[in-house]
Amino acid sequence: MDGRSAIERALALNPDLPLAHNLYTNIQVDQGQAREAMKRLLKRLASSQSDPELFSGLTHASRYCGLLEASIEADRQARRFDPNIHTTVTHSYFAMGDYQRAVETGGGDFGYFGPLRLAMLGRVDEAIALLKEKEPAVSERIGQVFMVSLRALLEGNREVSLRLSDELMNGAFRDPEGVYYLARQLAYLSEVSRATRLLKRTVDGGYFCYPQMASDPWLDPIRGDTEFKQILHRAEALHQEAIEVFRAEGGPRLLGQA
Repeated sequence: MDGRSAIERALALNPDLPLAHNLYTNIQVDQGQAREAMKRLLKRLASSQSDPELFSGLTHASRYCGLLEASIEADRQARRFDPNIHTTVTHSYFAMGDYQRAVETGGGDFGYFGPLRLAMLGRVDEAIALLKEKEPAVSERIGQVFMVSLRALLEGNREVSLRLSDELMNGAFRDPEGVYYLARQLAYLSEVSRATRLLKRTVDGGYFCYPQMASDPWLDPIRGDTEFKQILHRAEALHQEAIEVFRAEGGPRLLGQA
């Protein structure tokens, strides 16, 4: 039995398991169902408004839909009930362009995201040093490639960064938010066709965080491209659909938003 089947079975036996709802969110968003995950969590919160696991899942799903303020408020609510709960809010602050807050809220990651946050704050030398420090401890090839491709980009080694990016593009890596991080690296290097190919995969894969895509400075080199504009337009449309679902399911009320 795979992870999805196990969690679905657990929820079928007991639909009131908040932890299972949170874990199921991770599976759904990776399979392009962030809007469905958000809707499911809001329905659960309508009858269980004090469970941190549900709010943690909503932090994650809302970001994929581009509802960044909702994602951050869901994190606040989760921590109100459990100050030690793990959420992915650091990525939500990053998506908003609040890189300092992303640094402050960032927990441990395998070694890519911490240096990236520093780089976005202009602390490039620190980012490179941290990557060099963390790289030897990473055993999985995907993690190694992400880290070295970023370090090569920051060091100005375009050839190495592109070669490793191609390895990721052509491999089995599918997480749509992770694909977005790779796409923005390629956009930064003005690799228009490579970047737009991955951004299309990102949106088609269910990560349509339109506010991030509309403002991310690393995407600036490709903003004049026609295909990029079409991808951005599709992300905006999906984002608007998610906003309507969020409102219809009482999201503003459940999160105490006006």
